[in-house]
Amino acid sequence: PEQDVLQIILKSFNSISYKIFHIYEYSSKNTISSESRCVNYLIFCQDPEITATKFGHMVDSRVFIVTIGSKWQIQEFFKSQVSQNIMNLLIASAGPALQEKNKNEVADIKLYTHEMYIDGLGSSVQTILTTWKLNKFTRPEVDLYPVKLASGFKGHRFILSAIEKPPLVFRSIDKVLTQEQSILWDGIEIRLLQLIAGVLNFTLEIHDATLSKSR
Repeated sequence: PEQDVLQIILKSFNSISYKIFHIYEYSSKNTISSESRCVNYLIFCQDPEITATKFGHMVDSRVFIVTIGSKWQIQEFFKSQVSQNIMNLLIASAGPALQEKNKNEVADIKLYTHEMYIDGLGSSVQTILTTWKLNKFTRPEVDLYPVKLASGFKGHRFILSAIEKPPLVFRSIDKVLTQEQSILWDGIEIRLLQLIAGVLNFTLEIHDATLSKSR
């Protein structure tokens, strides 16, 4: 029945193509690999956590999740690492609207997104954008998909494994005053990454890939 409703709605848009599929269970299998031609996603689910396990990393796509999950589930999902893999994320909390006991009243539907990398630890938090109330938005001027990472990564540290390959990457050993040896990295790619780090406000910790322990 819900599939028939969606088909009726989507057919009213002449400029889009669509495909409807069901998510039955949590799985590490990535749905996005078989749906590579999809640009944006409209997902109805009980727990938003399932979208991360099925869709993986999406940077350019816009994702709109309509969920009946609790406020706690939505909040924890936005805090999780997996939510950072979906840049343009919008969640509508439809639970109160469907569970409203008084049929004479229409419950509000809150729309949330997340602020990413709010500190050096890489934390993310949910933020409310607007509310759907009485068939309209309470803040119609708000962009439902705002620009993310406008202030960069807030000094977040990224760990990089490197291997010497001139002229892209050079490795040298420097003896400091304590006689301990430290590895210095230079080269075209290293300088390019350092330039990007300065612009996007993150730090780099470079490890020697040849010394990394195999797992």
